[in-house]
Amino acid sequence: MSIFGLVLLVAFVFTVWALFQSVSNHRKAKRIMAEKGVSYKHACNVLKAEYKRKATEKIQIKSKPSPTADCDIETGEVYDEAPRQYINNIEEWKSTLKSLWEGNELVQFTYKTRGKPKERRKVELHKVFEDHKGDIFFYGFCQLRQDDRHFNIAWIQTMILHKGKRHEVNDFLYDVLELRWN
Repeated sequence: MSIFGLVLLVAFVFTVWALFQSVSNHRKAKRIMAEKGVSYKHACNVLKAEYKRKATEKIQIKSKPSPTADCDIETGEVYDEAPRQYINNIEEWKSTLKSLWEGNELVQFTYKTRGKPKERRKVELHKVFEDHKGDIFFYGFCQLRQDDRHFNIAWIQTMILHKGKRHEVNDFLYDVLELRWN
């Protein structure tokens, strides 16, 4: 078999595999749409998040920081100005953060934390991190709070507005910031 034939065979196998994955993902997205009553695009984003979560579950962390009153990991908002007695826990949590991207981009989105109303946030995005649980966080200067903050992307309620264009959260990470993860 010639090299050209081998390349064609590999391309064919890859195409069949990609088609199978596409059909499988389409069926899963349709199931999510029926169960949750959401749009197809939202269902696809749920699938992306699920695949990412499963991939990160394989990573084992020896010690997990304990949540504190000023480090609300469930809601995703971490306050940088912490009372003195909690600073070690926040520093421990921050030490688990893996930097995925650094730069300077102005973004807007609506953010919802537990027990609080939705708020429109304009953030000067400086970094994107992944924590020990595989959650992705934006870090930057929040113009509403006039402070540097961490934002768990799972709590972003709307598309991200960046340079006059709206992006789904995962599309913003993948297409605009060019992040890649397993």
